[in-house]
Amino acid sequence: KFKNGQANTTLVSIFSDGRTSIGDTYVPAGYMLAVNGKIIAEEVVITLRPNWPDYVFSKSYALMPLLQVDEFIRKNSRLPNIPSAKEIKENGLSTGEILTKHMEKIEEMTLYMIDMKKEIEQLKKENKELKEKIK
Repeated sequence: KFKNGQANTTLVSIFSDGRTSIGDTYVPAGYMLAVNGKIIAEEVVITLRPNWPDYVFSKSYALMPLLQVDEFIRKNSRLPNIPSAKEIKENGLSTGEILTKHMEKIEEMTLYMIDMKKEIEQLKKENKELKEKIK
């Protein structure tokens, strides 16, 4: 333990199993590093074990119909597959997990926009054809 000499406050604790605590002496079970205070870094690299959501672009991925998404949002006040504020308050928020879920939603929104663009182009074409017929 390294102490700052003022009121015997612990600055850093390094335990024999490698767990490290900064600004405190407590490291919750299942964690290797605990910081009591804010953290600033120029870069943090997160390596993810689960699949990055490129699966959204596979032909077998079932994109939820937008009306069903709307219904889910109205009922749950959140997006499907995104934790609620209550869940985050109770369990915390895994940065890697939420980044994966955000990318999943970005990829889904991209597919929705592509579908809408195709539909708009088809409607424009039909509208033009109908205008030509009524002339």
